[in-house]
Amino acid sequence: MNQPTITPKAVRKPSKRKDYIPNALFHEEMLKWRLLLREDFNTPVPAILANETKKGYVNNISLYREFVIWRRKLEDNPSARMNDVIGKAIMDTAKGLINFHLFNRYTGMWKDEMVGYATVNCVKYVKNYNDELYTNPHAYLSKLCEMQFIQYIKKEKRENAKRYKHFIKEVFTMDMVDQGKVDYNFYLDLNNK
Repeated sequence: MNQPTITPKAVRKPSKRKDYIPNALFHEEMLKWRLLLREDFNTPVPAILANETKKGYVNNISLYREFVIWRRKLEDNPSARMNDVIGKAIMDTAKGLINFHLFNRYTGMWKDEMVGYATVNCVKYVKNYNDELYTNPHAYLSKLCEMQFIQYIKKEKRENAKRYKHFIKEVFTMDMVDQGKVDYNFYLDLNNK
């Protein structure tokens, strides 16, 4: 019997960019630096990692360093205060993520409340970040903010549905349409929502 042949995965061509760093080299340097950082907090960041993290509104390498330092303080004193760098990263992440295309269509008031709830959620769960398993604290904070944004949107939609239902059942009467106080298309729109 003929067995189907498996074609090898396509090999990725090296980038023509001058600042291109192969992923394997980046991760190898990151692993070495992580191990050194656990022994000495003043270990300098390798040039490969420092050059890679200049883009974006959160410097992931310095944020990772702060997480490692804070986690070690938490082991000694469970009520240790969070670093200001981590707090600023939480605020920057929440404010930056609100401009993502999934969340940018909401009103300014909703956005402000979403950022507030996401910040509180991040402060509440930031202790759960495990720096021994993961090297991307910005992704952790982004995911916490995103999940809180989604929860807030769901909650507000439920509240709006309750308001619409109350209006239709308790406030609205057909006499209001006959008198011209309420547009009938408005009533149909609320009913559909």
